[in-house]
Amino acid sequence: MIVVKNDKIEYLSDDIPVGEVLFQKETDYLVLTTAYVKDEYRGQGLANKMLEEVFSYLKENNIKVKIECSYINHWLFGKKLYQELIVK
Repeated sequence: MIVVKNDKIEYLSDDIPVGEVLFQKETDYLVLTTAYVKDEYRGQGLANKMLEEVFSYLKENNIKVKIECSYINHWLFGKKLYQELIVK
């Protein structure tokens, strides 16, 4: 489950915050700057689940994004489903 806040999208697993995607708001899009999973939750595939939920939310709400996080860029490689959201 994700919770959208002012400058981040928090990812909850069993109602516990385990990760987040930080962003900056621009006029027509969000700049995704960081994807982070807390140390104690790493290695469980949560970053992938978090980004799947985040990008599903962005797509459902037609929110464009610019990516400044190398992990998110790597995760997006080959995922054609979300390419229409990307601002170059």
